[in-house]
Amino acid sequence: MAVKDQILLGMKKALLEYGLRHQLDFLVKSLALNQNSKFSQYNVAQIHFELFHMYLMIKNREFKRFDSIILFLNEINSKNTGLIPDTLIQRVLGPLKALKIYECLRINDLRKACILIKEYFPIDSKETNAKKKSDMELKILKKRTHWNELILSKNQRDKYFKNEFNVQYDNKFFAFLMIKTNEIIKIINSYLPPTTIDQFNI
Repeated sequence: MAVKDQILLGMKKALLEYGLRHQLDFLVKSLALNQNSKFSQYNVAQIHFELFHMYLMIKNREFKRFDSIILFLNEINSKNTGLIPDTLIQRVLGPLKALKIYECLRINDLRKACILIKEYFPIDSKETNAKKKSDMELKILKKRTHWNELILSKNQRDKYFKNEFNVQYDNKFFAFLMIKTNEIIKIINSYLPPTTIDQFNI
């Protein structure tokens, strides 16, 4: 590879790392549109892509892909116990799980909805405190009852998505979800090396 091409590749890599880390989707998209090769040639750590995709999918409300975010966060949490405070990660995981179930209900994939309800919201809470355990299990039971009612009645499903869903999950809700998502991203990024451009800004 010629020196000019090596310099150009290095510059693009630096921009890509910076764009991914700081959620600059316009920059990442621009690099994607103005290159002939795949991003793999830049040898950027996969975690940067994972965090960027998580941010973008939640920002764009891509409910059908929320299960991939749930798997990613669960994997991070299981491999790095205590890295992300439990209350923080649950404030993101809980809504993502619920929204994924609602997406299944919206497209009438009732079988998948039933599977996810059992997987995401088991009745038996892991909470050790007796009162908190009871409160949590009651909360879960109410959610499951609500979802089961929607599963059993198409008319009720249609009515819910027409009149209630966008009220319950409004712009204010998603703004709060993005704040908590960014807090998680900030924590994970704090354990990653700074990008080349960030090193010049320190």
